[in-house]
Amino acid sequence: YTDGVGYADILTGTQKRAAKSMNQRDGKSLLDIFPCDGNVKGDGNGSSIILALANKQSGRTIASVEVRLLVPDGKIPFSQPSLDELERKVASIFAPNLASKYKGYALKKDIDLDLGQPYLCNLCVDESARGRGIGKALLRCVESLAKDTWKYNRLYLHVDPKNVPAYDLYTKEGYVDVGFRWDPVWAGRAVDIAYVFKDL
Repeated sequence: YTDGVGYADILTGTQKRAAKSMNQRDGKSLLDIFPCDGNVKGDGNGSSIILALANKQSGRTIASVEVRLLVPDGKIPFSQPSLDELERKVASIFAPNLASKYKGYALKKDIDLDLGQPYLCNLCVDESARGRGIGKALLRCVESLAKDTWKYNRLYLHVDPKNVPAYDLYTKEGYVDVGFRWDPVWAGRAVDIAYVFKDL
């Protein structure tokens, strides 16, 4: 699950979730559709919000971000929650040490592992729109949503340290390493991806 396959899965899943949320609106605000009041179990049952910015003249999307509710176990999520559950089941059999890592972290941080936690994924800004603070604005918007609307006190995300602009943005905004990785033998280079959080 790296490189082209992973990116194709993310893109396809994000597009499907965005289309689904737009079809469900019926004049309601997105916050009415996905209230995420903290009572969502497991991986968030697919609860997700996608925010997108478009160029007023062309209508072309120039930036987007998605926030989902996920178990804070360090796993880089697939776009389909059922695949995440399958991988967790396989890991419980072939890599049982993974559970002790995130259960210890959850106990230390007083996190209920039966509830999903806000997880930022797929923050993207078109090259033509970079350097204008759009990524930072979307990040702060998601933080506000997680804290003020959903009433959570932490936001999680993964970032590749080799993506220097993204890594620097998150570091400057106060994100710190969680301290563990989802690292079964099949994870490959995914173990090099930083798993970080911020107290909101």
